[in-house]
Amino acid sequence: MSELGAAVNDLPLLKFGMTGFCSTARQQVIDAARAMPQITAVWRVSSFSSADCWLVCGEKTLPVPAALGAEHTTLRVSAGLPTEHARTLHLPDIDRPLAFSVPLCSNDITPQLAFNLASPRSMHRVFKQFQECMRPTLARFALGRQLARRESGLQAAVYHVMHRGKLLAVFDFIAWRIGFLPTASLECLEHAVWHKRPVLARAIPEHFLPTDVAQLRWTYAQLTTLDVLPARYKNGLIYFRQPPSVPLAWQTDSQLLVLQELSMRPADMQTLVQRTGLAPEQLGRDLACLYFAGSLTTHASNAAQANAIKRTSENADTNRFSRNFGNAFDSSLPVDERALTTSTPTVPAQLR
Repeated sequence: MSELGAAVNDLPLLKFGMTGFCSTARQQVIDAARAMPQITAVWRVSSFSSADCWLVCGEKTLPVPAALGAEHTTLRVSAGLPTEHARTLHLPDIDRPLAFSVPLCSNDITPQLAFNLASPRSMHRVFKQFQECMRPTLARFALGRQLARRESGLQAAVYHVMHRGKLLAVFDFIAWRIGFLPTASLECLEHAVWHKRPVLARAIPEHFLPTDVAQLRWTYAQLTTLDVLPARYKNGLIYFRQPPSVPLAWQTDSQLLVLQELSMRPADMQTLVQRTGLAPEQLGRDLACLYFAGSLTTHASNAAQANAIKRTSENADTNRFSRNFGNAFDSSLPVDERALTTSTPTVPAQLR
């Protein structure tokens, strides 16, 4: 397939959260993020819980006393604003990049990433380090973006994604296995060429990270700066179809809230804004993620209850490629809500 040019206007939107900083220090961080060259990503401040990366005030951080000889794995961060609460950070449980401002309040803290608020170069460096830490996520974004462009031409076959002779990803649309090189850069993935290969070339290297279509779609919709929600989801009734086939840890509180509301009864976007209290922009992004993961439909016949009845008489292997892939990115076609999996849809306990 032909090589595609760089999508300079379709950059990943990366969010950072802050804790322990006063209003002046917070503004310094925000200004530094805005000054970052918007070549590979766009940085924006967000709530602490929904952020991709965390910035912590080192002067407000102290280790929680540990047993004699034990490492300090729990930190206490004092509030930096009158509206902020103190936070407890248990380091082994943190699943995102974390950086501390210097100077540090305690010598017992040895951060992997640190920055100096007074140094623009230091601030620039820590955001670049965050992007390096997030390479696997950014790789999923780039591959999801490629799927969005190429899906109409893909077949039930094996594809190697190559850049300058180096294998970056393997898409096996026969066994529905996908793997990618976790250190692959956005630039290399964007300029990579997709080669259709024989079935015998379906092996995925052991050092590749496994993923699937739903995860790639989700990551792309979650991070893109473009509005990728089809128009019919902005104007018509939206039905719950099935839970998203992505890890629960990826799903935000607002997305779970949207799923909960739609699992009870369908609604249009305006009604969802009223029922959830979410801002229209946030709701649109959440709906896009859920749509790309196959969780929503605008067709009552494809809703969860209808599908539970319909699938009792379906052959699970009939037309497997079109059912799993379909035309998920063509907003003009109703087939985009075909199943991503063959399991009967159920509502998770946390959504009941």
